[in-house]
Amino acid sequence: MRYMNSDKHFKVVSISAFCTVHDFSDSRRLGEAILKAIEKYDGTVAVLASGSLSHRFIDDQRAEEGMNSYTREFDHQMDERVVKLWREGKFKEFCTMLPEYADYCYGEGNMHDTVMLLGLLGWDKYDGKVEFITELFASSGTGQVNAGFPLPAQA
Repeated sequence: MRYMNSDKHFKVVSISAFCTVHDFSDSRRLGEAILKAIEKYDGTVAVLASGSLSHRFIDDQRAEEGMNSYTREFDHQMDERVVKLWREGKFKEFCTMLPEYADYCYGEGNMHDTVMLLGLLGWDKYDGKVEFITELFASSGTGQVNAGFPLPAQA
């Protein structure tokens, strides 16, 4: 936001998600609390959540070959599955698999950013239609996608 809001036109609340000493329920509750604050605010709100899907960087010895590829095919297949679940609106299934997905695929910041976002969106009851700005792509061994998640109607 430093670069997008250099003139300080927008009010910004920044929350770090590299959470190593608490669990997903804490991050989910934080997301829910953010939604409550948004509902009380008399203005327009945008939420930007930044993280990756799988996040196992390619080894230094293979860095050149891995700039635009995955480190492991397993991670690629899991990311494909996640994108498919999001496209199909299957957030109950995604939320169920999220702890293992974050663990097995080395989620960035253990995917607490994703948990906070889903807490804000309604967790496994989220029924918004995800807008994919980019298709799934690999970068330095990690899985990336740019997507918009519309806020729930009551927000």
